[in-house]
This record gives sequence, C-alpha cells and structure tokens, in this order.
Amino acid sequence: EFALWLWEQQRTFTIRQGLALITAPLGGVLYTAYLQQITGNPLAFAENQAYWGRAKLSLPKLFEQLLSYPFELMHPWNFTLLNVAALLLGAFVALRLLLQRRYSWSALVALPLIAALMTGSVLSMCRFTMVLFPIFFELGRLAHDTRSERLLTMIFASLLAVMTALYAAHVTG
Repeated sequence: EFALWLWEQQRTFTIRQGLALITAPLGGVLYTAYLQQITGNPLAFAENQAYWGRAKLSLPKLFEQLLSYPFELMHPWNFTLLNVAALLLGAFVALRLLLQRRYSWSALVALPLIAALMTGSVLSMCRFTMVLFPIFFELGRLAHDTRSERLLTMIFASLLAVMTALYAAHVTG
C-alpha cells in the first residue's frame, strides 16, 4: 500500500523511500521466522482458528453458509449479521475509492478484509474494518448534509445500544 501511495505521488522512488519499502515488511518476515522457530510452521498465525474452536471454511463455503442462514444472528462470540455488515461496508468503501482512482486507499481497505476472510470466518470483521481510516472519511462524505448525518448517527448509536445490551446480558451466542 505504501509503495502504491508513493507511486501515485511521484511515479519514482528515492533511495530513502526504497529503503523504507524494504524495511516495511521486515516485521512480518521476522515474525514468521519466529513462528517457524517455535512451532515449525511460519504461517501458524493463519492456521490458528482450530485452536479457538472455530472451523476453517473455504471462501465459497463461508459465503454458502452465510447465504443459507442469512438471519442467523449469532454464533458463539460472533455477531454474524453485524460482522457481515462491516464487511459489506468495507467492500463498498474499497470499491468507491477504486472508482475514484484512489488506489492506495482502496488497497488499504480491501487487503486487510481479504486477509481476514482468508481465515474462513467473518469473526471480528467489525474490529478489522473500524480501524481503517478511509472508511470514516467516506462516511463523512456520505453525511454531507444534516439529514444524512443524523441518519448515520442514529444507526451507529442504535448499534452501540444493542451491542451494549447484549454484552450486559452476557449474550455470546
């Protein structure tokens, strides 16, 4: 994403920027080396769903399950409908940014969501989506007048109230 942003800005790379591009993935490389050392599997982080009591599904099977039971609101610790809504919001914003030719921001939104989907679950999709700042910029653009701003505020306040009530009632699925 950083490389794409630099390319959009200048169409060239300086030596300093090239070094930054090389060092950026270094944390991931070191982490996979560490995982290889302690588990024997450098990609253990991607295969940990079974340890959390969740079955890994292929993407087609995941979507088949979601479409087969669209009104099944929750699984244990997974408010499915809300997580799917967050995924759809992220996909909408990524597509909107792509159409606006803001390629680096579109990638910034789309790639973490795709990586999260590769786990075979929509669990925590809200958590993955709500840290992506371009989503909030696009929501701000959608709330261009008082009426739409109030609508978005009402939607988010209602979701907060429902989730707080579910948490207080110890509802986990």
